[in-house]
Amino acid sequence: MKPPSKQDDLVEYLLRRLEASENSIKTCEDVISNERDLRKESSKQMKSEIKELNSIVELEKRSLSDKVSAELDSTLKQAVKSKVTIKKDLDKVVKTKNMLS
Repeated sequence: MKPPSKQDDLVEYLLRRLEASENSIKTCEDVISNERDLRKESSKQMKSEIKELNSIVELEKRSLSDKVSAELDSTLKQAVKSKVTIKKDLDKVVKTKNMLS
């Protein structure tokens, strides 16, 4: 669009352009503000979810640690029981051998 040549028309034209520009700036500021609010809300939500996931991971770590400890205890008890049984059997064999000698 070609700017008007009369001074009054030119002033009116420039005022309309200024108003349109101000409206565009206002719209952009509103969009930026809304995006900022959305980012803040998303950040809060993600922090909350991260906290929840960290809690779940911590519980799983403890659970796994407890399971490993229980399994190690069980294995150790079985190993001790086997050792005692083997020792008794070995003592019987040695006793029997000594009796036969």
